[in-house]
Amino acid sequence: MCGVFGSRKFGVYEKLYLENKKRGNFAGGSIYTGGTGSMHIQKWEGEKDSGEMTGEWAMQESYNLFLGHTQAPTGSGRDYKCKTTHPFEHGCWLVAHNGVLENDNDIRENGLITSTGFYSGSVYCSKETSVDSAVIPALVDSYDGYEGHDVSAISKAMNNLKGTFGCWLYSKHTNQTYLTRSGSTLFANIDTGDFSSTYIPGICETSLSEGVIYCITMEGLAEVGNFDTHSPFFIF
Repeated sequence: MCGVFGSRKFGVYEKLYLENKKRGNFAGGSIYTGGTGSMHIQKWEGEKDSGEMTGEWAMQESYNLFLGHTQAPTGSGRDYKCKTTHPFEHGCWLVAHNGVLENDNDIRENGLITSTGFYSGSVYCSKETSVDSAVIPALVDSYDGYEGHDVSAISKAMNNLKGTFGCWLYSKHTNQTYLTRSGSTLFANIDTGDFSSTYIPGICETSLSEGVIYCITMEGLAEVGNFDTHSPFFIF
């Protein structure tokens, strides 16, 4: 079990991290972004202590969006590795994922990913990596073409995913962040844009709709697109 979460305010992000690390304290990852495209990315083993979180408060002056992921051990191994830790990166896309994909091997074998691999931070991962989540940014990127067609690319990629997922997706090209959900939990505050895999009273209480693409804006969450959901839990 993993958790995805994020906020425009570091103080809220900190609260979201403390709640979501209950879903997985094996490893974590985050990106902090600024309006000009500036970005800070980090991954870590275990969980952050209060001192580490306090030390990052200064970053709130340089960045205006804080996105995170907490991870339980994956089925592919219990030894910490940077290349198996979220977020995963390919081209201009970074993605963190909560859930289990059922067809990630099919996506690789059927050639839906057009390149030879993908990046996890600065570590190159081949197409044969066993982490299901790593196919998502590569798949989105294969439809994007670096033309800034974010919503169309995300919709086409999500249409090809089977299983469960709750994701945040960040484009380095447009500096936009998107949320998608199919099966996995994902709660939010529509007015502020705060979101979390864990229901948190007073912060993230609204369950986001499955099959909808949301964009985080200065005014909160905006519905910008749709996709076909293949979650076994989806009810039409």
